[in-house]
Amino acid sequence: MQSNLPRNPTNKNKSKLVTLSEFLELAKTKAVTGVLINIINAAYLASEKVLSITDDVASALSNATFVKLSTQKVLIQSDDSSVLTKFKDVPTYRRVLNIEEKISDAPRSSFQLVLAQTRCRGAPVRISSGVSVEELRLML
Repeated sequence: MQSNLPRNPTNKNKSKLVTLSEFLELAKTKAVTGVLINIINAAYLASEKVLSITDDVASALSNATFVKLSTQKVLIQSDDSSVLTKFKDVPTYRRVLNIEEKISDAPRSSFQLVLAQTRCRGAPVRISSGVSVEELRLML
């Protein structure tokens, strides 16, 4: 994933990749308020590559004892509501439905359906572009 943040050229090759487990352990030792895990392409990886990303993330979070921690928030973000449903049994996890597409010309009933579905699942909606939060409030 490409970041839009500028990087210091002197540190260009000084980073290293870490596993999710290593990242979670680091987050537990630092004074951070929580972690955001963005799960993308889970359906493709499950069907084409036989990889269950949701199971791996759930296992890593459980092993890192984030299930029991109430001091640090865990946000699970995805554009796939079925991914978020996998985490509904852990009340300490906050699920975030991410909508990337422009939906400014969608009918009011579509917005109401999306919001109703996410409310039922306990997930807030994050819309990247197209409609402001204020516009959503006016539509409902």
